[in-house]
Amino acid sequence: MLRILLFLLASSLAFPQAIAKVVVDGDSTAINCCFGYSFSQVWAGMTSADIPQISLTDTAVGGSTVLVNTMDPTNTLVSRESSDAAILNGSALPIKILIILICVNDIGGANGDTGATCKANLKNYCVAMKGLVAGLKIILVPMLPNAANGFNVAQRNLLNTDILADPTFYDIYVENIHTDPNIGCDLCFQNMTYSLDGTHPSVTANTIMAGNGVSGYIESAVTSLLSIGGSSSSGPITSRGPVAGN
Repeated sequence: MLRILLFLLASSLAFPQAIAKVVVDGDSTAINCCFGYSFSQVWAGMTSADIPQISLTDTAVGGSTVLVNTMDPTNTLVSRESSDAAILNGSALPIKILIILICVNDIGGANGDTGATCKANLKNYCVAMKGLVAGLKIILVPMLPNAANGFNVAQRNLLNTDILADPTFYDIYVENIHTDPNIGCDLCFQNMTYSLDGTHPSVTANTIMAGNGVSGYIESAVTSLLSIGGSSSSGPITSRGPVAGN
């Protein structure tokens, strides 16, 4: 009997059980669908190699915006609100986490939104999601640099600054991605090491962000929530803020 108990204990230590359901949503910077590499591969590696305690679903769609999509009206975060909530609520795992990478099409696409508009829409969406999923923890990823001709860099920086200044609607803001000298600066994606087309992160950039065999920024943010049961706390690699009502 003792041997059986020891075996079960050893097995549980060797193969940690999932304790958190994680959904990733956003635009093509969250999936990199069209350039020979999927961000989902990074998520898969992060899950199996580095954080086996999470069950992860990537629901991001290329071309997505937050609220209004002039080019594709049904492709928005808000349109996937109910389905994302159903995935999270349908899981029996005790910790629920939503990771969001968004706004490149809001600012750079036909919408031509300002950073302030995208931030306001994103805030309303996050508040709504927290109302749909009890105890939901939200990790926001800063908008990545964009080297596309004519892209409004100033509005991207305004968006990231405004999000950092208003921590009332998320639990972790991965600020270090915005300040990283290789993947966060305005001109970073002119370097083909970090982006092949100036908009979508390369394998190298994705690995810096998410992890997959190394300690990436997003991976560290997720781990911090797991280690304290889904609560928010201060830490050196992310800026965090308490969410009202949690």
